Amino acid sequence: MVQAQSHEQLTQWLRAGLAGDQAAYGQFLQAITPVLRRVVGRKITTADAEDVVQDAWLRWQGAD
Repeated sequence: MVQAQSHEQLTQWLRAGLAGDQAAYGQFLQAITPVLRRVVGRKITTADAEDVVQDAWLRWQGAD
């Protein structure tokens, strides 16, 4: 969960992930995805929120 992770740790994981470190990228995604689901889920159904979050990650990775 993001609250348990420092901003610095998240930044390190993201930077390392963008540099090709798959383990760091996985840690970043594992930490941030639940937060995105909660934020999106406040406005739409849970199932739709999961789709929106997945679509956002795919677009961010350039896989759209």
